[in-house]
Amino acid sequence: MEAMGGVSVDEKEDDSFRWMFTNNGVFSVKSCYDLFKSSLSGPPLDSKKVLALSFLWNCKVPSKILVFGWRFIHNRLATKDQLVRRGVLVEGSESLCSMCKEKEEDILHLFFKCDSSCSIWRRVYMWLDLANYLSFEDFEDFFINYDKLPVNKRMMVAIIWLATAWSIWSKRNAVIFRKESFNFTECMSEIIHNSWRWFSSFQKKKNVCNFYLWNIRPLDCSES
Repeated sequence: MEAMGGVSVDEKEDDSFRWMFTNNGVFSVKSCYDLFKSSLSGPPLDSKKVLALSFLWNCKVPSKILVFGWRFIHNRLATKDQLVRRGVLVEGSESLCSMCKEKEEDILHLFFKCDSSCSIWRRVYMWLDLANYLSFEDFEDFFINYDKLPVNKRMMVAIIWLATAWSIWSKRNAVIFRKESFNFTECMSEIIHNSWRWFSSFQKKKNVCNFYLWNIRPLDCSES
């Protein structure tokens, strides 16, 4: 009743609902979004992460890989530590890395600290011959450090980085759901083939880079 204090009632008018967050009293999705936006959006993103996401969305890869990259940067992949938080898995043996069975599987361990994935990243780093541009650590965190590369090399390295992360994720899922073993050679072959296919399919000119050259020195290929 206190909430009704000071409110005049006209007995001659029928009761009606009124949305108090618009001037005309009519509900709109925009007004509802504006009302809850601050509580739903969370803390503002770090400026480097904003730039990383902006660069990601311009990468010439299939849309499912862009979504995967977005989830990776936001740490939204369904790694086992995330599944433990959601109550899907129990912490302990169920949350161990799928590939090494030694440490808890979080995004950092799965993609960069596990011996299997670390060996892949080091091989890819050597294949790209990036030592004159990026340290290995900078390459691992490429989407934060992409601007350290010459402009004409950024997109190709981004494509290969995404192909690497995607292949590691795919192999991890194969270990879990198809009971396969991690195979270094198969993973590298998948990275080289997928990255070449993605790069080639988004070029305006055909035969920009043949597979033989990509397999040996991908950064010698040119974009068009």
